[in-house]
Amino acid sequence: MSPSRLLTLLLLFLVIFTLLTEEGEAVRRRRRRRRRRRQREGGLERGGRGVRRLRHAAGRRAEFVRRRLRKAKRKNEEGRVRLIDGRADWEGNVQVWHQGSWGNICDDEWDNKEGDIVCKQLGFPGVEKVTYSGVYGKIKQRYWMDNLFCVGTETNLTQCNFDGWGIHDCEGEETAGVVCKTHFSTTTPSTPTLPPRDQPRVTNKTKLAFALDGKLRIRLVGGRTPTEGRVEILLPGNTHSRRRSSSSSSSRTATHTTGKGKSGEEDKSERGEDDDDESTNEVEGERSGRERRAERDEERWGRVNQDQQHTQLNEIEDEEDDINNNTMDTHNQNNNTANTTDPLQDEDEGEEEERWGLVCGDGWTLLEAMVVCKQLGYGFAQGAVSTSYFGGNMSNLVLSGVKCNGNEGRMDQCLHSEVGDVFCPHMDHDYNIAGVTCVNKMADLVPDHFELARSAHLEDKQLFFLGCAMEENCLAASAKTVKESGYGWHLDTRRLLRFTARIVNQGDEAFRPFLPKQYWEWHACHMHYHSMEVFAHYDILDSQGNRVAEGHKASFCLEDNNCMPGVTPNFKCANFGDQGISPGCTDTYAYNIDCQWVDITDIKPGVYTFKLSINPEFKVAERSFDNNAAVCELIYSIQNTWLGNCTLQRP
Repeated sequence: MSPSRLLTLLLLFLVIFTLLTEEGEAVRRRRRRRRRRRQREGGLERGGRGVRRLRHAAGRRAEFVRRRLRKAKRKNEEGRVRLIDGRADWEGNVQVWHQGSWGNICDDEWDNKEGDIVCKQLGFPGVEKVTYSGVYGKIKQRYWMDNLFCVGTETNLTQCNFDGWGIHDCEGEETAGVVCKTHFSTTTPSTPTLPPRDQPRVTNKTKLAFALDGKLRIRLVGGRTPTEGRVEILLPGNTHSRRRSSSSSSSRTATHTTGKGKSGEEDKSERGEDDDDESTNEVEGERSGRERRAERDEERWGRVNQDQQHTQLNEIEDEEDDINNNTMDTHNQNNNTANTTDPLQDEDEGEEEERWGLVCGDGWTLLEAMVVCKQLGYGFAQGAVSTSYFGGNMSNLVLSGVKCNGNEGRMDQCLHSEVGDVFCPHMDHDYNIAGVTCVNKMADLVPDHFELARSAHLEDKQLFFLGCAMEENCLAASAKTVKESGYGWHLDTRRLLRFTARIVNQGDEAFRPFLPKQYWEWHACHMHYHSMEVFAHYDILDSQGNRVAEGHKASFCLEDNNCMPGVTPNFKCANFGDQGISPGCTDTYAYNIDCQWVDITDIKPGVYTFKLSINPEFKVAERSFDNNAAVCELIYSIQNTWLGNCTLQRP
């Protein structure tokens, strides 16, 4: 075949192929036009393939939009908090939202800073108090946060430092909680949304002495020894704990028991009682037989307990009385009480009896226990418990909200909630009753403020050498911001105020850490176990008392570094040894140890107040907490610093 003929056939083939292609495209165009025309005319049949395709595509687009919205909502909710198991929305255990589920927060290092962030995040003005040890019940979900450390300027808990999501070493009863301040107005009335019993406490606390018409009497009951047990109190003039009679002789007996030398009528006039009070007492006397039998059984049980442990029922009637005489009088009184007849018979005979009441264990701390032991002459408080171990019934509560400083001589000098208006969590269970354990010997820690002033100096150090310290939260929050900024963070320089913290035990008993040995934490940076996560606070305050350099919560390894002549060291941190500070020994954290500083990079030169506080959370018992803080004047300039004029104060 010649080339010309071959070329002709090729051209013919191209022409035919082009015509067929154009015809096919024309057919497809006509079909599309007809389809669009049917759509415009509403000719689409329900259930047709085109309809199904369109609906499927629309559903996929809608599902995609919903997924994106849910993802954005979860992102916005990250770090959201809520309170559960409280009696109202302003109190309860704290839970935080993370990765689509709620989780609890462990109470390790939990304090008012973290609680204030939670309350403000929920829209409340601030925190009233924080709670520990699962006051509102054990956890119902996992633990999301542990060892939470906040500065106080954060707006969300996720902005604080902690061990990591889901990383913890906490048991089920170590849940953190808060009680927030409320928005209830004090000037204009508002309609309550809760029952009167569940309204938050907005009234100021007053001293017990202002609410009593006589001196408060206390005793310890139910313990194995006279120096331990549940705290029982007798409020003089309290109609709830007294029964009246018409005979003057029984009135005189009753007033003698309360420590007053007046008759019943004189006692009544002194308190300003009227006929309404007498009618009230008469109504109370007309109780049902069941109530009387229950009270009789309760009093009989208490008397048997008094007969077995009469030395525990020492009652303080007058703080000027001699302790030995007081103990003997109480012993005789308890024996006499144990030999009395049935309370119903006493009531029929017109004799008046006094009923002792219990104290709510909510918020019961070593500070209140110190006052109880001091008033009873039992030495020092070793423990403050909220338990049913020592017996008691929550229905006999007469006082709640007791708050002491620890240096009061008597319990009636402490603050309290309104007498008779008792609120105590878990009223349906008998495990929130205040109790104490007293001992004759106790440790007493004192910071060496002379060594503190002598060793204070400045040091500039790059972040490259402070990686371990940053993990231990030993630097200001700005250091973390610098590290997250990107390249060159390791060259940033931090200014550190270094000093030596020397702690002396001048008591007559060893100071031991708060946590049992099995709960100590290994610190890889420092290569030893820390027995107390918060043993000291280092703060720098301005002239108004505001914290200008972020206070560092120092965790210590407690040991005997130096002892007085004749005193043998007993505690050593090496090889998982026992930790503590023996009497007459010191635990010294020298200025060259890692984290033994305060990061002052962000403060300006000027005059400040430096405060070193030991055992600031009052978790471990001591003789006194009034000497646990060294407060010094700090003069800071660009080139150097001066620390002096130190005094010992309360943390």
